[in-house]
Amino acid sequence: MKRRFAFKRNDNDSLILVYTEVSDELATLALDTGATHTVIDLTILLMAGYSFEDIVKTVEIETAKGTIEAYIFNVTEISCLGISRKNVEVCSYDFLANNVLTSIDGVLGLDFFENTILTIDFINSEIIVEIR
Repeated sequence: MKRRFAFKRNDNDSLILVYTEVSDELATLALDTGATHTVIDLTILLMAGYSFEDIVKTVEIETAKGTIEAYIFNVTEISCLGISRKNVEVCSYDFLANNVLTSIDGVLGLDFFENTILTIDFINSEIIVEIR
């Protein structure tokens, strides 16, 4: 079954923002087809009830500002665009502590769309999702 979701970009420099529920905490993520993994600001995970004791492992990731140490959490549930994933590994780091000043809470990466047909229709400003 195909589901359609409208999006709005103010100009060609705007991101596609998607509202995402992370273990009952609402987050605004950028849909990022250039990111292999979903990355969420540590603050969102702490607000959702996770703690440093829930860190599965640490990894080094490349950001626009260089390589940083990030945390991998096993998130109970993450839902967006009609898709709900349970027990998903999510990468996280403290955006503010790493001088990332942004109005978004992270990026929704390709890992979220496994077993999904994802179409971004820029002419009609809609995202079409079909889960297989």
